[in-house]
Amino acid sequence: MDHKNYKSFSSKVLLFGEYLVLNGGKSLSFPYNAFSLRRSKDYVLKNKYFFQKLVTYIEQHDRLSSKLSPDFRIEVDLGLNFESNIPVGYGLGISGALVAAIYDDFFIERASDFSELKTDLADLESFFFFICSGIDQLTSFLDSAILSSPVGIEIVAKD
Repeated sequence: MDHKNYKSFSSKVLLFGEYLVLNGGKSLSFPYNAFSLRRSKDYVLKNKYFFQKLVTYIEQHDRLSSKLSPDFRIEVDLGLNFESNIPVGYGLGISGALVAAIYDDFFIERASDFSELKTDLADLESFFFFICSGIDQLTSFLDSAILSSPVGIEIVAKD
């Protein structure tokens, strides 16, 4: 397999909270580059069962499965691994960064607009949490601040 330098996906900070976003409120999220996740060059088998469950989840999701590269299952069987310094349990978006990395590396059909991209990422994140807004994952994937409201998504320009 190709052992390139893999792209890094930042943690995020979401102002106003996920539940407010899920209930139609506004939010502002931004990447927090002090913490990040990237695909590892090394394969390990200790996470294999977890990732196999994720592959099965995606394959059972009609819309996502049609976009997934068969390479994902192959990489999982080899011991796909990710390196991260994002703290777990602090709301900084480790699962969102993981979803963004998987989408970036293994989805062959990409969303054509921000709304569809947010939906794809939220559907992937639903493996970890029953329901989510997709904002965490979108922030990590785009590495941009995002203003989200019931009217739509706006990328906040970087200086």
